[in-house]
Amino acid sequence: LVWTELQSLKSAALSHNRIEAFDGGLEGLANHALLQTVELDYNNISCTFMSGFPFSANIRVINLEGNRLQGSLVLNANFVGDLLVQANLANNQLTRVYLERRI
Repeated sequence: LVWTELQSLKSAALSHNRIEAFDGGLEGLANHALLQTVELDYNNISCTFMSGFPFSANIRVINLEGNRLQGSLVLNANFVGDLLVQANLANNQLTRVYLERRI
């Protein structure tokens, strides 16, 4: 699938797969200015994956429930942007979640 051809994409539902690493296969999602919702629940995503995935700053909803997130997770401004209203991180092994905002 070539994500760049889906110019009007507003929502990506990728739940219940085996996604575990950012190897460029999902790279095109990061460039969608209209993308607002990303469902990545019940995959095998780790904190390492999250630190390498630059979602669009227009993301409003992200679902990461039931992955392999553990320890501390830093959501920086490059990842969440200013429009994020819902982040589902349930059923992971997180001990801390930090939100870094732009100055």
